[in-house]
Amino acid sequence: MLCRNDVRPARPVRKAIFSLRLWQPMRQRLHSQRVRLSVPGLRRRPLCTDSGPAIGCVNARSVGNKSAILSRCITDERLEIRVITETWHERSDSVELKRVVPPGYKCIDAARPIPSDARRDTADFQNHGGLASVYSQAVEFQQRQLDLTVTTFEYL
Repeated sequence: MLCRNDVRPARPVRKAIFSLRLWQPMRQRLHSQRVRLSVPGLRRRPLCTDSGPAIGCVNARSVGNKSAILSRCITDERLEIRVITETWHERSDSVELKRVVPPGYKCIDAARPIPSDARRDTADFQNHGGLASVYSQAVEFQQRQLDLTVTTFEYL
């Protein structure tokens, strides 16, 4: 009965349906369908296509507690390059960052330098920032140093 376009349920019924999230307006339904199709594992993208490499970017806000899911997304989505911002790591050899890199991939990173006046011994110390590029071994990446000093942003 509710699949028909000519039937309009009473207001209390509509409110109950919306509050229980049993029904969405058409725009939201279309968006949900697109999101559902992009869920990892539902559609497999070939590793290399004529349209170019598969590239992704994510703002991790700390790879420490998300390393497994970030690694799985890279392999499930068959990404050749995944750029991760706000890694919150302090060194290139951090265990959390190494856990993000799946087999067959490499990583180039830039940890945010810790200011010399920072108090690392406090409980609220956290090194926000940091970038990492996780890329397939089939992709050639080179790290180069630019002859400039930046103070307001990070670059990798």
